[in-house]
Amino acid sequence: MQLGGTPHELLPGVEKKFTCLVCVLSKQLLTMAHGTAVLNEIEEAFCQCPICLEQYKDPKQLPCLHRYCSKCLHQLLQKSDRIIKCPECRKEFPVPTEGVEGFSSDFYMQNLIEYIELNKSLEKKDTLQICYGCSKETKISAYCDKCNTFLCKDCHNYHASSNLFRDHKAHLININSDTNTQTILTKKLESQKESPRCPIHRENDTQLCCSTCNNMLICITCTYGEHKNHDINDVITFANAERMRLEEDMGPLYKARENLDQVFTNLAEIKKDISSFVTEKSSNLQLEYEKELAEIEVKRRLLKRQGELDEINLKDKLELSCNNLKQKMQEELQKIRDKFENLLTKEKKEAKGKLNNIQQKVLAEDFVLVENSNLLGKRFQEAIMSLEKEKNRRVEEMEKILQHYDGTKKRFENLVATASGILQSQCNWTAAQCIPEIRTAVQPLILDLNKRFPDVNKLSHFNVNLTLQPQVDQILLPDVRGNSWNMNCITSTTNGSIVTSGSASGTSTHITVIDVEGNTIRQKEFSGTKSRTSTWRFCCPMQSSKVATVCWPSEIGIFDTQDSSYFSKNIREITNKWPDYQVVGSVAQDKTRKRIVVIGHKSNIVYVFDYQLKYCRNFTLPRFVHWPRDITVSGGNLIVCDLAGQSTFVINMKGNLVFSFCEMHYAGIPWKPYNVCTDRNDFVWMLFTSGKGDSILVKYNNNGKVFRVVQRLDVSAECLTAYETTEASLILVASYEKGIIFKFENKP
Repeated sequence: MQLGGTPHELLPGVEKKFTCLVCVLSKQLLTMAHGTAVLNEIEEAFCQCPICLEQYKDPKQLPCLHRYCSKCLHQLLQKSDRIIKCPECRKEFPVPTEGVEGFSSDFYMQNLIEYIELNKSLEKKDTLQICYGCSKETKISAYCDKCNTFLCKDCHNYHASSNLFRDHKAHLININSDTNTQTILTKKLESQKESPRCPIHRENDTQLCCSTCNNMLICITCTYGEHKNHDINDVITFANAERMRLEEDMGPLYKARENLDQVFTNLAEIKKDISSFVTEKSSNLQLEYEKELAEIEVKRRLLKRQGELDEINLKDKLELSCNNLKQKMQEELQKIRDKFENLLTKEKKEAKGKLNNIQQKVLAEDFVLVENSNLLGKRFQEAIMSLEKEKNRRVEEMEKILQHYDGTKKRFENLVATASGILQSQCNWTAAQCIPEIRTAVQPLILDLNKRFPDVNKLSHFNVNLTLQPQVDQILLPDVRGNSWNMNCITSTTNGSIVTSGSASGTSTHITVIDVEGNTIRQKEFSGTKSRTSTWRFCCPMQSSKVATVCWPSEIGIFDTQDSSYFSKNIREITNKWPDYQVVGSVAQDKTRKRIVVIGHKSNIVYVFDYQLKYCRNFTLPRFVHWPRDITVSGGNLIVCDLAGQSTFVINMKGNLVFSFCEMHYAGIPWKPYNVCTDRNDFVWMLFTSGKGDSILVKYNNNGKVFRVVQRLDVSAECLTAYETTEASLILVASYEKGIIFKFENKP
């Protein structure tokens, strides 16, 4: 339901309408009881069904006292045959076993409708109308309250004289042009007060009501039959007692109603506070964003200026050195002129190399600052979106609270209107039937009126954090980035070197050895072959300074990081177990058994070699492993990252499952395991990818449970390794294309 204004603005109009409705209805029922017609004061909508917007037909009453046509309730039950939700107050009620017929008939409204219809017909009594007896259009002569129809003169005479209608004689009302309408209406009211016939013994009037059978109207004969030993009450005594109980119940109800104004006022203030808070927070975030962006631009200008100064100083030194050499050349003999020329050439070459290093360093650091600037903008947009999303969620939550109080208010108004009308009415039969149901609805309504939402005042204040500065240390590799090479694997040796490998130029690959600061220690490029269709090269540590490496399609080798020596073989030549179509996918070291473990790309077969590259055996992974993207060995078992299956498994060296790692769902994204390594404390480190250009680093216990999510990276990270020496314990994560390694402290 859409509200046209705040609850505080709507309340005065609702109260005025409610007061008017209660006064008119009370006056109407009181006047009807004394035989004076005031039907013009009754609003037409009061006798209309809220669903079909027509006059009630066979009205039924829900426990909340809202009434609807039986046919309309049947349509509501088509959506749910067990629960019905009131369209007016949204309260839900269980459907009786009898269906719609199990709900109470609204005798009060039915009598009112009959009264209104009779009044409308009497207004046109001098015109031609349809006779119920003969179905002719003629002038009416009488009205039978028993049949609830008009009769012509002939049918009137037959009705009055026939034994078939002998019990109708008391209900016949003569009508002529001089008949006073109010007299007929008064007789109609008097007939409605008469005792109805017993539904079982039609010849008897009802004098009692059975509380055991839901206040069913019965005759004295019934007390000796199926209502024997039931709780029987006199209708008048029972109706008076129910009136007194209802008047007592209305006191707490009116008292609970007084708290509703303050509730709506508080909710309106909270909604206003939410809008003000969001506006202020957005403005502060904008200022913070502009400030941080300006600081980055200042750093870029300072970096560029420092690079220019270093270049000028180097050129000055070069020029001075050249002049000194030339001066010496003039003083030396012709026989050593060639020596000085060589020295000059060497000095220029070294200066050019240093100049190139300075330029590469400036470009690399500028790249990092540009990346930080882009990251700053992205984080700012994320913070704004998060702020707006949280605002919408809190406004929606408040709207639900408003709907609850709005529905409760409507129930209150309807109950008060109905109760006031029945209390003013003199019809005991209506009171006996309706008041128990009204009283049943009072206590739930009081509870809903007094219901409070303790956390509603907290909706207008909440925090949105904006992290503007990257917290991850980075290692720049100028010799990899400058050559436009890629890195698809990283590992470390026991002597403290870091080894990266990947594609170089064309179909070539490279192995680059660096220290922890990013300085190149050694670099080797491996020429490609005609059979090579890709340039993937993977590495894993071995003993001391050596690493095992595999390269597409089926090359396996051992590289020494101290002297760049390399010994390799073709796996197809070592064993015939390796299929011709198979290419390598990952490599790991089984340190305990001194073995090299290799797995093929998108293959479930694991191959084991010794340190001399001799084939030992193979085994097959379980079928539920779809794509083993990366492997490592820990505790004598194989840890497998299943990229396609989005799972990680621990499998023993016989190919049997030991256990599965917990799947990673972070920030509402199902992440895929991409790369894995372990540290000296047996923690498992895993790199996950979203498939959309970003990654997360996660630390696991060795039992497969998540220890903590370390960092989310806004780049496509490719691989990771544990770098552990006596001085440091780090986790290194390498990007594929940007020549950057992210450095994380491995804290206990």
